[in-house]
Amino acid sequence: RFTTSAQAGVIAASVPLLVAVGAWLALSERVTARTFIGLGISVLGVAWLSLAGAPSETATAPLFGNMLELLAMVCSAGYMLLVKKLSPRYSPWTLTALQTLAGVLFFLPGAPGAIRAVSGGSWDFYLVLLFLGAGVTMGAFALYNWGIARLPASKASAFINLVPVVAVLLGWTLLGEALNASQCVAAGCVFAGVWVSQRGKR
Repeated sequence: RFTTSAQAGVIAASVPLLVAVGAWLALSERVTARTFIGLGISVLGVAWLSLAGAPSETATAPLFGNMLELLAMVCSAGYMLLVKKLSPRYSPWTLTALQTLAGVLFFLPGAPGAIRAVSGGSWDFYLVLLFLGAGVTMGAFALYNWGIARLPASKASAFINLVPVVAVLLGWTLLGEALNASQCVAAGCVFAGVWVSQRGKR
């Protein structure tokens, strides 16, 4: 609402670096120089990918919007570190179920009115809602929590930078959105950064 999607994308790329530093400080994870180099390449790729696209909105209060975005990324990094800390004690599926239950309880009071206002009685709306609940919330978070439980947090977080790449590719293939040559190279840069950050001993 307050900043451009390009600027938000650049700030979102900071999550793996925040997690790597947090894992080093809070979880005593050993973070190699190769991991930091890979994360840096990946962050540059996401920044490039975000800035290569033409923003469709004007930024009414970019400083405020970017500060909110950065706070959201700090919360996201905190979430990943907490999942990593709790994963030896609880299964990823239990953690996913608990966070889903917390989300349901948080949004339930306003849900009926919001659904009536937005849906307009369309079945398409309910199918999208089902996909967001089952596919995105349960599926994506369960798999991501499972990955965090089995990888160092600094390495697992690198995969977050694939989200804007997949979004651009899906927009190109499914929605017919333009994908320029610069964005293709930037996407390759993100993949290369994630690959470099994951290299090392098995």
